[in-house]
Amino acid sequence: MKSQKLLVIAAIVCLLVGASGTAMAVDTCVDGVIQGTEDEPLTVDSIVVNGQSCFVHHVIVQGDVTVTNSEDFSMVDCKVEGSVSVKQSGSVIILANTVGIVEGDLATRSNLVVSRNDRAWILLNIVTGSTRVIRNSKADVKKNGVAINLLCLGNRRLDSFQNEVGLEELCR
Repeated sequence: MKSQKLLVIAAIVCLLVGASGTAMAVDTCVDGVIQGTEDEPLTVDSIVVNGQSCFVHHVIVQGDVTVTNSEDFSMVDCKVEGSVSVKQSGSVIILANTVGIVEGDLATRSNLVVSRNDRAWILLNIVTGSTRVIRNSKADVKKNGVAINLLCLGNRRLDSFQNEVGLEELCR
């Protein structure tokens, strides 16, 4: 009974502030896909993936993206207002995303962390904080814009080039 009352209260709050149901949920990628369209991106509070494969495309994430133990994880053409962390997974593709909020001269300091994965492609992203690509079996880090630091350390095989970094790039 108490949970029903909380659900009704949450629905009323959504109606009063004009929020959609999708903007009020943490998406766990149960079906393997979280997808909007280029014209109408899907909005979610945050994404938490643990143990399943997931493809994320044309999504606005108002919080963080946290991925662990995913066989395959791809995030393409998304806007993440918080940080992104992908750890201990198989194949990881992070392509053409904005991590952090950029509005005029102001930006949040959101980070991208990709560590201990089998294969990682980090390509064409804009990150308002730092990016850390650490201890992956194979990592490609190419053509990213990183506001603070880009650190690529302990990767067995690393291919990193044409990244634009605000302060320090340490990729070896």
